[in-house]
Amino acid sequence: MLNQQMNNCISFRLVKVICVLFLVLVSSHLTIAQKAKVTSANSYLTYGEITKAKEAIDLATVHEKSINLAKTWFIRGKVYHSIFESKDIKVNALESNSLNIAYESYLKALEYDVKDRFGTDIHKKLE
Repeated sequence: MLNQQMNNCISFRLVKVICVLFLVLVSSHLTIAQKAKVTSANSYLTYGEITKAKEAIDLATVHEKSINLAKTWFIRGKVYHSIFESKDIKVNALESNSLNIAYESYLKALEYDVKDRFGTDIHKKLE
């Protein structure tokens, strides 16, 4: 009887450890996934896929893991600036206020950019 109780206790602890490890794995995956959205947005932009870039960056700017990153806001500024500058009417129609959103995004990027990784590029965009 005592042996069975010990086995049950060990099994319960093992299940607890597995659950904790699973939660850690899932939460780290979600963090990486949102940062990947920023990288994806930048890649889409590089290849001229502005609609997909907008979709990716819009997701990143509302997620708690990427909302406070300077890179998120810098890329958002680039995406919305590209929407404004596009010669494609369908792309322009994605956001009628794209230039203001780009401007606000660049300012927010400067606010979060404590290491001054994007400052020079942002100031060039704002000129």
